Amino acid sequence: MNRPYLLPSPPQNVPPQMPPMSTQYAAARDGDDEFVLGDLLSILRRQIWWILAITVVLTLLATVYAYMQTPTYSADALIQVEPNEQNVVGLTGPSGAPSTNAQLSTAAQIELLKSRSLVAGIVDQFDLDFAAYPNSFPFLGKISNKLWHGTGVSKPWLGLKAYAWGGEQIKVGSIDVPRALEGAKLQLKALPDDRYELSAPGDHVLLDGTVGELEHGNGVSILVTTLAARPGTMFTVIKSNELNAVQGLSDALRVGERGKDSGVLEVSLDGSDPQMITDVLNAVTAAFLAEHLARKQEEASKMLSFLNGELPKFKQDLENAESALAQYRAKAGSMQPTAESATYLTSGIEYEKQIATLRVQRTQLLTRFTEQSDVIRSIDDQIATLAAEKGRLDARFNGMPADQQAAVALERNAKVAEEVYVQLMNKSQELSVNRAGTIGNVHVVDQAMRPSTPIKPKRSLIIAGAAIFGLILGSLFAFVKQTFFSGVDDPDQVERTMHLPIFGSISYSVEQARFDGSAALEKTPPRALLGGGPPSQNRGLVVRAADERTRDGVGLPLLARQFPHDMTVEALRNFRTALQFGMADAANKVVALTGPAPSVGKSFLAVNLAVLMAEAGKRVLLIDADLRRGHLGDYFGRRGGIGLSEVLSGQIDPVDALVTTGMHNLHFIGSGAHPPNPSELLMTPRLRQCLEELDASYDIVIIDTPPVLAVTDASLIAHVAGTTVMVLRSGAHTEREITESLKRLDRAGARVLGGVFNAVPGNRGRHHGYEYEYAYSYQYGSGPR
Repeated sequence: MNRPYLLPSPPQNVPPQMPPMSTQYAAARDGDDEFVLGDLLSILRRQIWWILAITVVLTLLATVYAYMQTPTYSADALIQVEPNEQNVVGLTGPSGAPSTNAQLSTAAQIELLKSRSLVAGIVDQFDLDFAAYPNSFPFLGKISNKLWHGTGVSKPWLGLKAYAWGGEQIKVGSIDVPRALEGAKLQLKALPDDRYELSAPGDHVLLDGTVGELEHGNGVSILVTTLAARPGTMFTVIKSNELNAVQGLSDALRVGERGKDSGVLEVSLDGSDPQMITDVLNAVTAAFLAEHLARKQEEASKMLSFLNGELPKFKQDLENAESALAQYRAKAGSMQPTAESATYLTSGIEYEKQIATLRVQRTQLLTRFTEQSDVIRSIDDQIATLAAEKGRLDARFNGMPADQQAAVALERNAKVAEEVYVQLMNKSQELSVNRAGTIGNVHVVDQAMRPSTPIKPKRSLIIAGAAIFGLILGSLFAFVKQTFFSGVDDPDQVERTMHLPIFGSISYSVEQARFDGSAALEKTPPRALLGGGPPSQNRGLVVRAADERTRDGVGLPLLARQFPHDMTVEALRNFRTALQFGMADAANKVVALTGPAPSVGKSFLAVNLAVLMAEAGKRVLLIDADLRRGHLGDYFGRRGGIGLSEVLSGQIDPVDALVTTGMHNLHFIGSGAHPPNPSELLMTPRLRQCLEELDASYDIVIIDTPPVLAVTDASLIAHVAGTTVMVLRSGAHTEREITESLKRLDRAGARVLGGVFNAVPGNRGRHHGYEYEYAYSYQYGSGPR
């Protein structure tokens, strides 16, 4: 084995001292935070096809849903409720308290409109307690019915003759079922010759019948008036419980007051049949008016009966008062009333009239309320108040002469009896007119009219909402996919979120891919040897097995040697420059290249970086520290042999493991035999001693290590190395993987100088990729390569 002559001389061409790159980065990263919005927009741009696909799919689904939904129409009517008129004597007490016959509240009118007594008649009138409809195949049946515009019945789709596909009709005139079958979905099967078969759930046949005839069987009676369908088509017939049907219509009616204290009620009803809901709503308003009028006429009849019974008594009281006054005047002669007696007469008449009116109301209300009710007690309190005030009035005029007091009392009684009698007569005549009339205090302002435009579904709103929701959902999916499921392909993102300086981006090399494909046979080599490309570009590349394409003295092609002016090589040179500056304050000249996972291109970077360092006049040592799957020797035609594992186990000295590479200033130590305990070997003090000995003889020692997350070997090596570089493959790692790799290296005490992005596609236009455009334009823009 050829061994180089080792000179323990100090490193040459050491670059000037510079501040640590982490310090420079920390000072500059605050300025990068302003590009967060740009990064978010960049994520959306990279995932734009996913966003558009999700938006289009949701919009199409919403469109289908909007056009497949059954249209819903709404009809409405307006009813005006005027204040109720007073029943007997429309007076209020002296305290201003309202009469007991107050107007019914709007809430009461609303409840009356939705009452069962009113709605039950509408249910019977329109047969709303049963329904019959054809069975449609899910989704496809709606589409077929929407598309069918011909005459007759549509042909069945997919040979499913039991379902309705368009044109099927059924009308049931009446149906009666036992209580056990109320609400059950009965199945009616169309048969030839206008016949049908009705079955209960569980395929129990109830009866066979003919269209147009009332049929009976098993407690069920049904009259089918219309049946248009192919033989074998199934229909569903449901007979609801009467209470459920009434409650259903009551709940469907929407009643509310239009405007505050306006007395105008708006009644509306929704449904799929515009003519049906219009007819039902007009029937509801007509029934409400008829019920209200009947109630008013009944009330007027009761009041008229009461007044007719009271009028003779009041007429007799009037006659007696007038007779007593006439007799007194005939006996006493004509008297000229004084001013005092006139005042007493006027005030007394007012009090007596109010007291008399309240007593009439009390007598009337006793037919509906008890003596202990609040209404009767309120009237009693008013009568007592008026009587007390009248007593005080009488006490003021006690000094009048007796003959004047008697004359005033008789005249007052006569006038009060006359006014009360006349008022009762007028009310009696008014009630007679109301009882015979057909107009109450409830009026239909606007009758329901058949609507032509459905209120639901709002297709434009649904489609627009689905499109907006699709954009939001697609954007959210893009962020989640980029954050948790997609690899990081933006160096700026790594620098900003993980505080890891990125030395540069190594573009995907077409020439390296040709190297790997030129010896294609049957087996795909590990991607760690490739110059790197996205998985979609490397997938399917078949090359020779490593043991078939290498032999002693003949190695794999090196991109840095074969294409020294390739843009990928130029990016490697930039990486080399940044690495030299970053190593200025390192503890030693040992550089460990590692990555989160396999197949990130560590070996490719290590070997080409070593070649470029050697070409720059550096004495370079390349070590394959992957004691499990090392294959760097394939580049130099050195498969197998002794190497690092033998050095660590103490079998040989480091000098004995060195091999030549055929390139000036570049030497190599392979991984050696694969030991059963690689981690234990790397934990021995032998590793540090070996690297210290080699570090003294070379300008730079580059170590290719296993992945950090796969095994602990990389952490052990990074602990000893003065500089560690994280190799990241574009789009191959999630943020979590990169973060966990950095945590492991930090716990191992490694000095992670920064990272480098490998296999970056050529269409990346971030500022890390600007150097490629500038380099190509500067070096090769004047002529062909």
